[in-house]
This record gives sequence, structure tokens and C-alpha cells, in this order.
Amino acid sequence: MSRRRRAWCARIDVRLALLLAGVTAALTSLLLCGLLAYALEEALEEQAVVADDLAAVVAAATARGVEAGVWHPGAAWQVRDGAGRTLAAGGVWPADAVIRRHATVRDALLARAHEYLVRERRGSGGTVVAAALPLRRFVRERGELAARAGVVVLVGLGGAIALGILSARRALQPLRDTTAAIRAIDSRRLAARVPERGTGDDVDRLAAATNEVLARLEWAFARLSAFSADVAHELRTPVHRMLNTAEVACTTTTDAAAKDDALAAIHATADAMRRTIDQLLLLAKGEDGRLRLAREDVDLGALVADLGELYAPEMERCEKRLLVAPAPVSVAVDRHLLERAIANLLENALRHSEPGATVRIAVATDAGRAAVVVEDSGPGIPEAARERVFERFTRLDEARAPGSVGLGLPIARMVARLHDGDLVVGASVLGGAAFRLVLPGAE
Repeated sequence: MSRRRRAWCARIDVRLALLLAGVTAALTSLLLCGLLAYALEEALEEQAVVADDLAAVVAAATARGVEAGVWHPGAAWQVRDGAGRTLAAGGVWPADAVIRRHATVRDALLARAHEYLVRERRGSGGTVVAAALPLRRFVRERGELAARAGVVVLVGLGGAIALGILSARRALQPLRDTTAAIRAIDSRRLAARVPERGTGDDVDRLAAATNEVLARLEWAFARLSAFSADVAHELRTPVHRMLNTAEVACTTTTDAAAKDDALAAIHATADAMRRTIDQLLLLAKGEDGRLRLAREDVDLGALVADLGELYAPEMERCEKRLLVAPAPVSVAVDRHLLERAIANLLENALRHSEPGATVRIAVATDAGRAAVVVEDSGPGIPEAARERVFERFTRLDEARAPGSVGLGLPIARMVARLHDGDLVVGASVLGGAAFRLVLPGAE
């Protein structure tokens, strides 16, 4: 089969048309066959009535002692006594092999031109009158009816194919338009949409679903583009710093201390870049659903108390006061990820509060949900920017966030949502910001 022929046969409208034509032809053929069988049975029944009439005429003539004769072309009759002896006859009586005595559908379909239909009736004096009628005319009419039925089936099949192709092409035209519109969309035209006709049919629902996918794809491409630009911007500065430091170290040939300082600076910058890359990989795995949780029962109160002890020296060094209010609450979480999320919240409070500020971390429960609250007495977060702080590389105040790349809060929210919880921010009673990490399934 040639490629063009295969492509033609693969078209949906052609296949639908052929299917429609096949079903139509099959149903039409069944209907015509039924009607033809019924018509043939009726025609054979009429022949039987003629034969009965002939037998009645012969019986009446015999009863009057009159010669009946043969009044139907090709017909024959006999009058037999009770012993089967022929008393009188007219015409040429057919052989038993070509006689049919019934007028059923089977007889109508299987009758041959050389056969006869025989009907019998009782005459006077115990005689039997039999009349034989030739089936030549009936068989000829049957052939004509069958030929006409065949022509009707063929014409109907051709008409069904033509009508099916036209109907299928018309019905599938919106689908072809949708396909053409989708093919015209590429990475430079993601804002384009498939036109919707507003009919609410399957094609319109397909167009609506396609537009939803395109909208998500456009959003993902825009986010990927912005993310790539942010990553390039964040990594460009430390890379330039490393290159400049290495260049200074290479040009300093006599001062060993300067070389050591340069190597230390390069190491610190590379370590910061490593942490940034690790955070990005963690975010990517979490958002793509590739981060598997190793859940275990964790006492939030003990976890918060341990983190408070860990960050207390740093708080004291920065002249800030840390208040810890633990509570014995058990939740099934990934301990490592939850520790990282709460640590990010503490580091955020540490960076964005002034010396002398108060930072408070507490555990609370409400309706089977546990919450870890980290709040401070710092400047707080404007209400318009409270959702923006959870975006990657967002830093509202560069001056109070040295060394921050703006990934701590997005990671903390990602961890909370991986546990079917959430992280929200609001105003604190201490005057600053209050981050509330909510987890379900508290005991």
C-alpha cells in the first residue's frame, strides 16, 4: 500500500464514512432481505390460492360430470380415488421430484423454474382433486425483485459513503481548525490560543482544555525564563568575585599571606554558591514531586527546643533575645526537612531584625493541626509584599539581608506543603512579622 493511500485510509473522516456506510448497508440489506422474503412468501401464497381455485373448479366440474379442461397455461390436474388411482386428468402431471406442496418462506427462496406448486382438496365420493401450477413466472419475478434489491443496496451503499464523507468532513472541520491553530503555536507564540466557538460540544471542550494547557505552559515558560535570569544574576556576582580574587592572587607573587586570603575568599564564595545550588535542587525536587518524605513521629516541642538552643548563641552575639515556647505535640513528618524549614524561619528573623530585637518561636495546636510560629519585633513585612516573599530570590531589604539569596522562605513553604500543610505570614504582636507553619495530624 502506497504512502498516499495509507494516509488517505488513516483519515478520521474517511474511516467514519466507511463505518457509516458499512452499518447503513448492513441495516439496509437486512431490512430489504426481510421485506423481500415477506414479498416472496406473499407471492407464493398467491400462487397457492390460484392452485386452490383450480382444484375447486376441477372438483366442481367433476361433481357435475363436466370436463374441466386446463384454464391456466402449463397447469395440470388429477382426480384420484381413495386407492390413489387416477380417474381423470388434464395437462401433463409433473414428476414427484419437482413438486412443492407448501407456500413457506423456505419454499419461496428455494423454488426452481421447473418445479410445480401442488394443492389438493377433497371431491365428491371420496375423491381427491389435485392441481399443479408451474413456478416459472414466480421464479422470474423473484429474480427481478432480487436484482432490484441488489441495485438498491449498491446505490444506498454509494450514497451512504458519499453522504458519510461529506457529513464527517463537515463535522470534523472544527477539529481540523483546532489542529491547525495548535500547529501554529510554538515557543515564541505561547500567548496564542485556540479559538472557541461557544457551542459546548466535544471539539469546543477540546479547545478549552487545550487553552488551559497552553496557559499553564505559558506560565511555566515565563517562570522558567525568569528563574534562569534570576539564577544567572545570583551566580554572576560570586563568579566575578572569585575571578577577581583569583586574578589578584595570581598577580601577587611574593605575598604568601595575600594568596592565602585570596584562597580563603574563593573557598567561602564557592561554598556559598554550593549552598545556593543545593537549595535550588531541593526546591526543584520538591516542586516536581520527586522529593520523597521519610515520615516519622516527631515531638515538635522537643524539636523547637533543640533549635532554640542551637540558635541562642548566634542571637546573643547579634544582641537579640530568643524566646522559646515549646509544647508536647507529636506529628508524623520528615524530621530533616522540617528542621530545615524551621531553621530557615529563624535565620530569616535573625537577618531582618535590628539589634535589641526579640525573636520568639512557639508551638501551638488547633483542631488537630499543629503550628510552629516564628515571630520577631523587627520592621515587619508590608501586607502587599507578604506573598512575594515566598518567591525565589526575593529580598525586600538588601541592607538587612547580607549573604541571603532569597531561597529560605520558598523552601520552608515547599516543605510545609509537601506535608499537606502551609506557611503563611502576618503581623506579629511583637511588632514585626509572624510566620506560621501549619501541619496536619497533630496529637
